[in-house]
Amino acid sequence: MMKLQMRYFAQLREQLEVDSEALIMEQPIAVTGLIEQLRERGGIWAEVLAPEERICVAVNQEMVPMTHQLRADAEVALFRPVTGG
Repeated sequence: MMKLQMRYFAQLREQLEVDSEALIMEQPIAVTGLIEQLRERGGIWAEVLAPEERICVAVNQEMVPMTHQLRADAEVALFRPVTGG
């Protein structure tokens, strides 16, 4: 088992109505698998984390691709891409 500390930022935090949570995963998992598991919660989780939605991921404060393999005790941050103007 491995523990992950999840953090949700900006629009995702507002939509999901949560800013952080601890998750226990039964086995090693990639970011894509983690997002799929969160999506399986249904409701707003399925809507906000739908495959067509753009989500950025940082692990331990470094941007990572969706294929990144997560390790125990990682801090995983999810947020939408930011555009300047």
